[in-house]
Amino acid sequence: MHPILQRRPFEPELRLVSLEGLGGEGAHSGTAFRVLDEEGRAYKLRECGSPRRAKEIERLVRGLPWLFPSFVARDGSLLLLDLLQDHRPLTRHELLARAGEIGELAARLHRAGRAELGASRSRRFSAAAATLGRFFADLTRVGRGSQLPVRSVVGVAFKALRRLFRYGLPVELELDDVHKDNFMWHPEDDDLRYVDEEAIGLAPRGLSMATLLKTANLSDTLEAYREGYSAEADASWIEPGYVEWLLLQDAVRRVAHKLRSGLRPEKLPDEIAEIRAMADTRGVTLEWRFPKDAVRTARRARRRAARAAAESIAREDPDARDR
Repeated sequence: MHPILQRRPFEPELRLVSLEGLGGEGAHSGTAFRVLDEEGRAYKLRECGSPRRAKEIERLVRGLPWLFPSFVARDGSLLLLDLLQDHRPLTRHELLARAGEIGELAARLHRAGRAELGASRSRRFSAAAATLGRFFADLTRVGRGSQLPVRSVVGVAFKALRRLFRYGLPVELELDDVHKDNFMWHPEDDDLRYVDEEAIGLAPRGLSMATLLKTANLSDTLEAYREGYSAEADASWIEPGYVEWLLLQDAVRRVAHKLRSGLRPEKLPDEIAEIRAMADTRGVTLEWRFPKDAVRTARRARRRAARAAAESIAREDPDARDR
């Protein structure tokens, strides 16, 4: 019997009789399980790091019923939630097509964090200080554990300080990882839910945009996100310099995580190259972040050239079209 079942949580209201991991189904982490009670009803069980963290997540899930699966019960560090059995993960194409909707969602989440969920000024300051400390600790780890030269580490540090003095480090209630498998969708009623309940908290404003751009790598996605956000709130903060500051934080965070965990090392060379590109660019630029745009532009240019050549031949020899 699984150790969680041996603890007999949620009794006597519910008696759980089976438990299996949800890893591989969406982006549910290893702390999420499918459980059945003695009457055959299925639930999602989330094991949190501590009872305090479970209470925080319970408050978020209850306060944001339009975003998360429905709350059922809490027992210590364990949460019981709706399993969303009729939902499925988004595909990459579906996620990118919803960039504007995710922008709207982010604006609503920011508003909820400031209002209904009442993140105090002191909590925001503490979260910003902790984020900044982690950033420079991660940058140190990246410098020590990768092929990133000291010159590039210093360049990133100076760029980070310039952006910090220019924009500060505003924090909001944010989704930590906007990934296709972190959303579950019910196509018939278009119900979209975020299922990584632990990946939400006070974080740099726009972190959801940064992780979405990592998936998309296209400037069109940034514009769609901005338009969606502006439909709900003022989006003037989404400007190139601030977006670069977000992407810088996200790139350093991702590389440091891979170095710590040893997961997906095949991605490290490209991600380290991104950081070097940031360090080597003195001014504000997003070009290093959107290489697919260049590929797409080149493809369109080739098509236009081929079309122009065909039209030129047709004008010179009208019968050429029929050959």
